Amino acid sequence: GNKGGIGQTWRLTMVTSPLELEQPLLDRPSRSSQGGGNKGGRFIKLYARFRTLLKTPLARVALLIFGILLVSRSVRDLDDFEMSYEEEERGCKKRFRRPTFAYEHPFVTSSYYTSSCNETILSMLEKKEEEKKKQYQPDAGRARKQMAVVRPICEFDAEAMPSTFRVWDHFPPCDVDRDRDTSVDFFVCYSQTYSDNTVAIRAADEMITMFHDKTIPWTKCFDNFYAIETDIAQELDLYIPSAREELYSWVNGPNRQFEGTYRALQYNEWGEYETYYMMEGDAIPVKSFWLDTLREEIRDKTPFAILGANFELNSNKNLENHRTFDPLPRINANRTTGNYIYNLSHPLLDAFVSQLEVEAPSPYNSIPFDERLVQLLEEGKTGAVPEIAPKIMLDEEGTRIEIANNTAALKKWVEEYTGPNEGWCQSNDTRYWISPYKETPELISVIPSSVVQEDLRDGSVIHAVKVYESWIKKRKERPLTLVISSRNASRTEEILASLDRKQHPFSKVKVMVDHSSTTVPNFSRHTGIPTRFQRRKEGWEYEENFDRGLMDICEADVSTEWFVVMDTDLDIRDVSEIYVATPPKCEPGAYHTYYCQRSSIRTANDLRAPGKRFRAPADVSKDWRPVVPFRPATYEHILQFPHQKKVLSRARSFLRLANKINETIASNENVKRVVYEWDAVYHSIYRDQFCYAWRQVYGECGEHLEAEPWGPTATDYYSFLGSTSLYGSYILRDSALYLHKSPFELSTQDEEVRKLKLRESKIL
Repeated sequence: GNKGGIGQTWRLTMVTSPLELEQPLLDRPSRSSQGGGNKGGRFIKLYARFRTLLKTPLARVALLIFGILLVSRSVRDLDDFEMSYEEEERGCKKRFRRPTFAYEHPFVTSSYYTSSCNETILSMLEKKEEEKKKQYQPDAGRARKQMAVVRPICEFDAEAMPSTFRVWDHFPPCDVDRDRDTSVDFFVCYSQTYSDNTVAIRAADEMITMFHDKTIPWTKCFDNFYAIETDIAQELDLYIPSAREELYSWVNGPNRQFEGTYRALQYNEWGEYETYYMMEGDAIPVKSFWLDTLREEIRDKTPFAILGANFELNSNKNLENHRTFDPLPRINANRTTGNYIYNLSHPLLDAFVSQLEVEAPSPYNSIPFDERLVQLLEEGKTGAVPEIAPKIMLDEEGTRIEIANNTAALKKWVEEYTGPNEGWCQSNDTRYWISPYKETPELISVIPSSVVQEDLRDGSVIHAVKVYESWIKKRKERPLTLVISSRNASRTEEILASLDRKQHPFSKVKVMVDHSSTTVPNFSRHTGIPTRFQRRKEGWEYEENFDRGLMDICEADVSTEWFVVMDTDLDIRDVSEIYVATPPKCEPGAYHTYYCQRSSIRTANDLRAPGKRFRAPADVSKDWRPVVPFRPATYEHILQFPHQKKVLSRARSFLRLANKINETIASNENVKRVVYEWDAVYHSIYRDQFCYAWRQVYGECGEHLEAEPWGPTATDYYSFLGSTSLYGSYILRDSALYLHKSPFELSTQDEEVRKLKLRESKIL
């Protein structure tokens, strides 16, 4: 018995820790404790058997697995700990576990999936990916052809992008009851990096939610929705049309974004796509089932490298007089559009995209990618080398840059990379050309324009337009007063006599006449529209050089919420259109949360400053925003003309002086927009607040004015609104980028009169 006990004690000694060996003997378990039984001995035997078991291979494998699990759990806990700080930095309201798929290819190539704080969306996408993996069959990948539709977005238009799908409710992409032989995925491609822009992340969140809401019928036209990015540095993501003659990188953003999108789809990580349609936010569907139509066009026009359309003048009769008064957009110099359908499998297109990538640091980068693709084909076909703006061809020291001649290589590509039914073809003794760039009547491009829905007739998708509501259609619901600043009674009568035979939004007419006029014609006999006249106050004419039309902005007494002003140098157009932006109806079931959940117009009452506060009246319609064109204060459009510079200077000095009287009016020395009086739409209450401030500075009758312009201008009015937070009732559109018809036109075609009216004379 003692021998066995010694053996057991030896075993115990071998496995006891040094700390336990140093404990007093009384602290150790006694075999005779609590009745003197053999509990201690049984424990030693069990422990010995356990150690023997641990030496078996099976036990060691089990221990190894347990250790791995323990370590992985610790790593995950550490990841969660680190992730909580990452989510906090991104503005996430709570900690959550990001799904594993976000860190797997291809999703890991887009920071959206590792940056979005929308746990609901990520969980939904995780379930969808799990279902796709379960249903995946290796041999079924090519059962249907695959097509992608790509919507490129950038920093300045990301927030508004969800609203561009509003028109799809009226013109759905496909007939959902029709069998499709093509699988279509939708991509929203952000030019920079999602993780650096929470606005872009939220926009992608909203679009993904919308596309996965199958209660919206047209979402069934697409199999998947992906958010991708091209990771362009913010300082390189440039699009500056005004610098197209001077800066070689003015269009670097769109050029790099196109190349990145092309490569992302070509690598087949997201899917094995044969074609993709680049559909920018201003590409507007005008027919139902437009995607079905484009798929048919692809099938009928194959083979092709690019399928699309070039820029063309808008032939709509409403635009036939646009050269009379309205400036053509500067961007019209670009002859082509990137809204094409691209064939990812065509070797010639692949070679041309490689050439674009090589040319990125060269002066050729000053040419938009779409135009450059056309140039590359033309040079390969005919040898014609395109011209580049002279200033761009100079380096920093003013030395002309020498560019390598690629004509021979391009000709070789055109010969080798075109198929049997494209490129140079031979029939008997005749050699003829079939372009690999094919046109389709379903994709229409026009001069960038503001239009109403009724102008959109041809094709399936029209590019480069902003679609608004027509005030003409809402004339009864939204009364609008036409104020005629009369300088000539006979001309005023001619204008009134033409009203009834023209399309216009005017419900009432107010004719402003001089106080000294002894007799006033019966203006109302010329038109069925209610017409009244108003005499100007005595004292407004004390200066002969004062502009009556400008003074009438503040003097006209109108009873409607909105009004416009014209003088007798102008005519009313045959179709006198005023555009209005209206949000979608937010009835139950409407999905457009971007508009339906918008905050109300911020007013000057939010500014906690002393003095009279300028505020938006309670009855101002937040769903009725007139679209007003402006000219940017650049040398090309404004600064080269002395009279226009004075208009800008007056607006700045007015705000500066008004701020000294009332601190709630912000002083703005950086006014960069000029609005013409005939383009302006005035809100009567805003006008009253503006004129109150203007008279405080320049006197009741403008007696403190010392130089032109002799009276309040439209530029003063809109600058005032911008300085008092009342801007929200309007949309101001850059007429240098988008053609915007004025409701009025000059009564003469004389170019000198036109320049004088536009204040474009260079002689004071």
